[in-house]
Amino acid sequence: MKYRVDRIGYRSVVRFLSLIGLVVCALPGLCMAGLAVTLLAHMGRTLAGLRQFAVTLPPQAIGPLRLEFPPIPIDLVDRLGLTQAERTVAVLDGHLGWMFIVFTVVLVAVGTAALVFAGVVAIAAYNMAARLTGGVAVMLRPDE
Repeated sequence: MKYRVDRIGYRSVVRFLSLIGLVVCALPGLCMAGLAVTLLAHMGRTLAGLRQFAVTLPPQAIGPLRLEFPPIPIDLVDRLGLTQAERTVAVLDGHLGWMFIVFTVVLVAVGTAALVFAGVVAIAAYNMAARLTGGVAVMLRPDE
């Protein structure tokens, strides 16, 4: 038996690619969310270290005099205007578990949406080409 595929329905493609997208994007989404949460935690520690930054000068000997300078504290977070960023990172750093879940859901949803969009565009292109060329011929035989 010979059949021709003239058109592919969008609803079935969207359902199929949504399921495939969830399966395919789950592991990369989890890995990327873990990386984002780790970077967020490191960023909080880095900003805290910049706030407690101090410059120490070695003692200087000028003739018979010995000059010792006390450590000079420098708040780089304030000097660089990163106070608001430090507050935001501190708030997010306090909810790393929720941030991991949110990042994972967003990344999986974006990956799935991209896969579905690419599939819909491919099916639209096939459906337009099938009108002009008559579609793809499929040969079927009964299973014995």
